[in-house]
Amino acid sequence: MSERALSSKELLIIRKFAERLDPGKRQILIQDMENAVVESTRANGEVIKLRINGYARPSYHGQHSYSPGGVLLDADHTEIEVVLYADENDRLLELEFIRREEGDIIEPQWNTLRFLW
Repeated sequence: MSERALSSKELLIIRKFAERLDPGKRQILIQDMENAVVESTRANGEVIKLRINGYARPSYHGQHSYSPGGVLLDADHTEIEVVLYADENDRLLELEFIRREEGDIIEPQWNTLRFLW
């Protein structure tokens, strides 16, 4: 897959995470989002790896989530957990969707998105 811009849904999710951060971290996350592209997608779109233009990501030394995350429903009413990750420098890294039951994600119902805090 070649790089692409973030979708409107991906932008919405990242903005919702940013709204819950203190002002300094919020500003960094929004700047990262505005300068990010989707570098790769794995597992049927369940893991979206992001690259920030102008940022030289260090060698991988771990990641952490902006927590708690969110949940939304799939077409069959199974919950999908939404997790946003940062690298060790607190810079935007990836967005992950985790279906809580067996099977692939069918069709997320974006209007059901809610955050756990």
